[in-house]
Amino acid sequence: MSWAEEQSRKNLRLAALVQNACKYDDSLDVGGVVWFEHINLVCGDRKLTELFYITLLGCKPLKSKSFHVNLGQQQFHLTSDTEMSPQKVSGSIGISVSSLEKVRVHAIMHGEELSKNSLFSFTDHGHSLTIICPWGNTFSVFPCKNESEALTPRGVNLPRLALEHHAFDDNMSIRGEPGIRYVEFKIGRGLSGAVCEFYRHYFGAWCKVVQDEETKRALICVGPSTHFIFSETDDAKNDDIVRAQVGVHVCIYIAHFKDSYKRLEKDGLIWTNPRFTYLDTCNTYEQAKMSRQFRFKNINYTVKTEVPAPDSDSDSAPAPAPA
Repeated sequence: MSWAEEQSRKNLRLAALVQNACKYDDSLDVGGVVWFEHINLVCGDRKLTELFYITLLGCKPLKSKSFHVNLGQQQFHLTSDTEMSPQKVSGSIGISVSSLEKVRVHAIMHGEELSKNSLFSFTDHGHSLTIICPWGNTFSVFPCKNESEALTPRGVNLPRLALEHHAFDDNMSIRGEPGIRYVEFKIGRGLSGAVCEFYRHYFGAWCKVVQDEETKRALICVGPSTHFIFSETDDAKNDDIVRAQVGVHVCIYIAHFKDSYKRLEKDGLIWTNPRFTYLDTCNTYEQAKMSRQFRFKNINYTVKTEVPAPDSDSDSAPAPAPA
């Protein structure tokens, strides 16, 4: 099987995973993690970064001193610095866009420029796209909505809201809009249960261990229709993969700010990021409360996490209430 065929199957597999997660009886119980707001990545050249995220993927630049771009109600926080090593998520980033055809056209139109001295590649699977960004991150790109959502069931007497939400969980939108549907990280064999227990214990998150034809995965709900996927692989501890992901961080909003802080503090997991001490510190709960956020390191993988309070005043997208 070719790489393109394998990636096509993986896109379908992970899309079905997060879609099915929205159909469990308790899927509307978001849990202690109420919103996944952004992922922070170091890229390279600013012009090339804008071409990829804004022109190709259709993200909207945010009016800010920082380099933030919106995709629906979520964001990519980008650092364009040719002196820093670009960061690479170990797995993949699944996004939904309003027009898959528009991304196809721009990939062809700007492919030569994006490919110049970079890792950029573009593969069209029909149902989805796989795009490798100039710095090696894998993006699985899906249409925000599918045709079935537009079809109203015939001969069925349903209330208006039930009709409006017909086939709502069969698409890849986030609250009906484009966005970051999932982020997949690689973990070592046998760690799915521990990852679920981590998010369940410290945040009260909705978690589930799932087994598919490829591997075992930990599925963590991080807001309405958005998930972290931790996939068990043999190469998760590969030095190059681990090194490339060092410094990547994600931002989540949680329901129980103080309780989660205290639980993490007790186990020595609270962490002030030396790169962002000009923004916030969280060595004590008093500091976290003043900054309206804290950060922590995960114990079994290298992703760092930023946790703002729901009432924090930042230029980031606000955490919406569950639909």
